[in-house]
Amino acid sequence: MSESRVLLPVFCLILAGCAYVGEPLPPALNIPERVTGLRVSQQGAAVEIGFTIPDLTTDGLGLKPGAVQLCASELAPPPDGLDAWARQCEQIPVDSPQPGAVRISRPAGAWTGKQMHLAVRVSSHKGRWSEWSEPAMLAVIPSLEPPERIQLEVVKEGVRLRWPAPPAGQGYSFRVWRIGPNEQQSSVAGAVESAEWLDQTVEFGKTYRYAVQAVRQSGAIDAASELSAFHESVPVDTFPPAAPTGLTAIAGLGSVELAWDRSPDRDLAGYRLYRSVGGAELRPLGDLIASPSYSDRDVAPGQALRYLVTAVDVRGNESARPDPVEVTVR
Repeated sequence: MSESRVLLPVFCLILAGCAYVGEPLPPALNIPERVTGLRVSQQGAAVEIGFTIPDLTTDGLGLKPGAVQLCASELAPPPDGLDAWARQCEQIPVDSPQPGAVRISRPAGAWTGKQMHLAVRVSSHKGRWSEWSEPAMLAVIPSLEPPERIQLEVVKEGVRLRWPAPPAGQGYSFRVWRIGPNEQQSSVAGAVESAEWLDQTVEFGKTYRYAVQAVRQSGAIDAASELSAFHESVPVDTFPPAAPTGLTAIAGLGSVELAWDRSPDRDLAGYRLYRSVGGAELRPLGDLIASPSYSDRDVAPGQALRYLVTAVDVRGNESARPDPVEVTVR
């Protein structure tokens, strides 16, 4: 046997004998972090409950949830010692808990007319429980009815929705849900306290669908109705821009200099200038003009001229014709 083969086991034994053995680590407690984000609201005849199960223990290790205890009671939980409170509360089942967001929907039913208090906690797979969450509270009311007889009107500014107003003084507001072009799901497009809403973001010629939801949010009340039926609109722009104002015509040597106030319309394509010579009919003077000024050099000394200017939008809608101005060429 070679010398190297003899020395190798001896060298390994030396290394093993010199190895440092640290202090033993304490066993993991397996206590989950606290459940967060407990929120409860009413939607129609259902109570919606949401919270987030943590993904870590208090030791910073990954959590494997064991069970969730979700409690509801008319009795307000004490500032501390929720365990005794939980023993007499209603237990709401939570199936197959996993870390992350949890959403539970249950009938308002027997809770209607009551002020309910809720709290939640989670255990690890070792049976160790977290602290209780911050309690949440909800005053459950008879289910709100969604608005009916919703009317859609296409106006110059967009699409206006109107619906019958609820009784005054009951804290109602409304959410408008919309499905826009190339969208598959509805989302909240606006929130108002009055019984009408104007969608100023529409594009003419595209399809939009709207529904309205009644809401009551006051104190412990956080209730919403189901969505109304959806109503469809394909707005078409048939609205002319405002007529230009401030037209002036100044005769110079061999020209008439015209200027007017710039149009405020966002969809303006340009201006159409009309001219009449010697009392004849007013006729368009060339193509659309981009800027609010023009120099007419096709004139002759002594001519009596009349001018008026209109605004034209990108869809060809033309404004009303204001009164013409008159000028005589020098």
